[in-house]
Amino acid sequence: MANWTPRVRRINTTDVGEQGKIAFINSLLGEDRFDEAEDELVNLLEANPRSYYANMQMGRLLQRRREFDRAVEHFETARIANPTNSQAPVLAGATYLRIKDLDGAADCFHAALTIDPKLATAHAGLAQVHFRRNEIGEAEARVKQALAFDPQQPQARALLARINNKKGDEDSARREIEEIVNDRPDQIRPVLALARLHLQREQPKQAMAVLVPAMSRHQDSVEAWGLLARARLAVKDYSGAEQAVSKALEIQPHQAQLARLLLESLLPQEKVQEAMRFLDRLPDRARNSPRVHAAYGDVHMVAGRYKQAADSYRASLLHRADGGEAAVAELAPSSTQGEVIDWKAVAERYQAKVHEGRVASGVAEQDEIVPA
Repeated sequence: MANWTPRVRRINTTDVGEQGKIAFINSLLGEDRFDEAEDELVNLLEANPRSYYANMQMGRLLQRRREFDRAVEHFETARIANPTNSQAPVLAGATYLRIKDLDGAADCFHAALTIDPKLATAHAGLAQVHFRRNEIGEAEARVKQALAFDPQQPQARALLARINNKKGDEDSARREIEEIVNDRPDQIRPVLALARLHLQREQPKQAMAVLVPAMSRHQDSVEAWGLLARARLAVKDYSGAEQAVSKALEIQPHQAQLARLLLESLLPQEKVQEAMRFLDRLPDRARNSPRVHAAYGDVHMVAGRYKQAADSYRASLLHRADGGEAAVAELAPSSTQGEVIDWKAVAERYQAKVHEGRVASGVAEQDEIVPA
């Protein structure tokens, strides 16, 4: 097989000016040569930290790498550098949504509409803010404004489907998203929305039928791999679920919800050592998470280490935000001198209490796996 030869060769960009350097960087990005593009952008920003074009491109590059906190800083600098261009506040607003800063997102989308009141993407962005605040009426009004200015706007159409679903009209939601997927098979968000609907309706096979063809185009979508893992778990394809969630973790290694999905795929296969190694590699900041302690408990239960399981579940309860001391005191084993404690029964009681809290918050956890 012949070696791949880059179409864009490194050139001396010293004397080509900023526009020439940006054109060269765009060519590098077009060939997915991200490290080289970042080096060029760093040099450009060192020479001119307030460069509109350099900050915009650096922000986009960091978005693709899912470094959203850094990306938003560059979009905000671009806003200041060119306050009459609506593109920077729209991209900043979208990035604020990714880091769950709804106030920041709303400010940016309003700023974009001050520049261009007919900008459909900004109206759709504000609709997303309202939807996440559970302000369904306001979200629907904004979506309709977005679609009035751009009837083909895919984000607005997908959000309208989610609004219909929230209002209980699942059939309208499904038809709307299916139409978008058919019209725009290259767009990942409608695919994710349709897969979510199928999972919500306990139709994992239909969800897989939507997701699997899309993966050839969207190999870098953490959300798609996470949904595919959930669908495969639902049909008890634990090996397939493990493969899907492992792909997602290659892209975003420290996502807590993905960790839970991986464990749910490993433990039915009795892959205890793999599960323990995965948990042991989690960063230190995760150590005091109730979910991590509960996960250790689940692994110990599968391995038959009931004393260790009880200890881990106990720690999970103690680290709960609402305080688990009362539950621990209630469930703690009692024995007289010389009596052997039935650690399996103790662990099962703790496990039931831990998972009782997990079920109560299950919908929110699933939304975290695949943020819109």
